Parts: sequence; C-alpha cells; structure tokens
Amino acid sequence: MGFGYWGVSLKIKGQIFVLGSASLPVVFEGQDGVGWGGILVDNSKAASVFEHVEVKQASKEWMDRKSSSGALSLLNASAYVYKAHFHQNKTKTALEAQYSY
Repeated sequence: MGFGYWGVSLKIKGQIFVLGSASLPVVFEGQDGVGWGGILVDNSKAASVFEHVEVKQASKEWMDRKSSSGALSLLNASAYVYKAHFHQNKTKTALEAQYSY
C-alpha cells in the first residue's frame, strides 16, 4: 500500500487484521520517496493483528497525531505484532502504545 502525500495516514477506529506471510509481507510505505503519516489504531475494544508487515517512510509530521509518535501507534487499543519490520521512518519510535492494554 503506497501513500504519496504528506499528511496522509491510516487511522483505524476499531480492529484491523493485517496478515502477510514470510514470502509476501504487507508493506505500508510512502510513494516515490514521499513520506506519509503512519498507522494509528484508536479506541479498539478488541486486539488488532499485524503479522508479517513492513512499515517504511512514516513521519511524525502527520495530521492529528493525538500526541503519538510511532510509525505504528496504539491509543486505547491493543495489538498482536509479529514479524514486523520498521525501517526508513522519521518517527520517534517504531511502535508506541498509550492507554493501551
């Protein structure tokens, strides 16, 4: 999945399942070298799953950060993250969880 504009981000209000494989991971990245916001899972009562994923070129300078600073941020949410690769990001941290369980 490519994102080509600054300020573009993936915001999930609820649960998400991102299921790649070792030979075919799901890749979230900027398009044509342009950074993008990152992934925010917000207020989910059920755990999300990120398995065999790559998160690339995320930037902390995205809209509505809600004080989060990760390439993958959880706010009042939980997630199972397995075999994830975070690289070429301009965020404070790869994974951040606030008020999460």
